[in-house]
Amino acid sequence: MYKPITMQRILFYLVLILSTVIVATGAALAQSAPPPQVRVALAKQRLMAPQVRLPGTVISRNDARIAAEIAGRVAWVAEVGTVLKKGAEIARLDDHLLQLQLKNDQATIRRLQASLTYQTQDVARIKELAARNSAPVSRLEQAVSQRDMTREDLTQARIARDQTLYMLEKTHVRAPFPGRIVERLLKPGEYSTVGRQVARLSDGVHLEVRVPVPVALAPYLHDGLTASVVAGGQTIEGQVRAVIPVADEVTRMFEVRIAVPAQGLVTGSAAQVGLPNGTARQVIAVPRDALILRREATYVFRIGDDDIAHRIVVRTGAAEGRFIEISGPVKDGERVVVRGGERLRDGQKVSAEPLS
Repeated sequence: MYKPITMQRILFYLVLILSTVIVATGAALAQSAPPPQVRVALAKQRLMAPQVRLPGTVISRNDARIAAEIAGRVAWVAEVGTVLKKGAEIARLDDHLLQLQLKNDQATIRRLQASLTYQTQDVARIKELAARNSAPVSRLEQAVSQRDMTREDLTQARIARDQTLYMLEKTHVRAPFPGRIVERLLKPGEYSTVGRQVARLSDGVHLEVRVPVPVALAPYLHDGLTASVVAGGQTIEGQVRAVIPVADEVTRMFEVRIAVPAQGLVTGSAAQVGLPNGTARQVIAVPRDALILRREATYVFRIGDDDIAHRIVVRTGAAEGRFIEISGPVKDGERVVVRGGERLRDGQKVSAEPLS
C-alpha cells in the first residue's frame, strides 16, 4: 500500500544526510590538519624535600625614617612618591645664620693670616738684631711666642670654618640609599630639632620576605636555599638570604629572610613561603606548567618517541621553585608538555618543540 511522503519525513532525511556529510567532512579535515604544536620539557630526577607553607610579609631591605642632624626651620621637603637616587636631597633647612657664621669665620682667618705674616717678619728682624747684640734675647723669645700663638689661633679659626661648612652641608638632608618618599613627617615652615625625623624613605627594589619559622624546621634550612614564594598573585623563586638562629622563648619561632625580585610586589603585603620540613630525597620532578588540573584528577601529557601524546594521571608532592614532584609512570628524561596541553587528546600526534 502506497504511503505519501510527508514534509516531516523529507526534513528528517535531509537532516540525516547533512549530519553524515558534516561528520565525514570533520573526519577528513582532522586527518588532513597538521598536528598541534606544543612545547615540551624533560622530566628530571631531582633532590627535593617535603615542604610546608608558612605565612610571611614582604618588606624592604632599606626602609628608614630620615632625621635631620642639625636644628633649624624646614625650608623644603620632597613630595610623597618622589623617587630619589642615593645622595639626592630629601629636605632642606634654612641656612641664613650659618651663612653669616661662615663669613665671620672667613674674616677671622684673613685677620689672623695678616697678623701671622707681620709677626713672622718681626721675628726675622729681631733675630738679626739679636745676632748683632742690638736686641735682648727675651724680646726675641716674646716675638716667637706671639707668632706661635697666632699660628695656633689661625688653626682654630680654620677648624671653626670647617665646622660651619659641615653644618651648612647638613642643612641638606640627603638620601642614604635609593628609594621613594612614602611619608613626609615635617612640612615647610616647621622647626626641626637635632635628630627629628623629616621623611620616610623606602627602597622598593631590594625586597625580601620575612617569615617566622618553627624551631623544628631549623635542621633543614640554610643560607642560599631556594624557596617558593607566592605573593601578589604570582609564584616567585626566592633565595634564603639569612637564617636568624635566635628563637622567641614564648612562640618557639625564629626568623628567616628570603630575597625576592621586586616584580610589582608591594611592601607590607602578605606572602606564602614553601620551606622544607623533612630530609631531601631523589624524586621525578617536572615544571609546574606541565600539570593539568582537573576536578577528577591531575595529569600530564607524556610525549613518546613517535610524537604521540599520552595522558598520564599523576600525584604531586614536594615543590621547589618552578619544579614539582610527581608520582606516576613518568621516567627521568621523558618529555612532558608544558605549553599547549590543555586541548590535547590522549593518543593525539603532536609537533613537539623544546621549551626555550
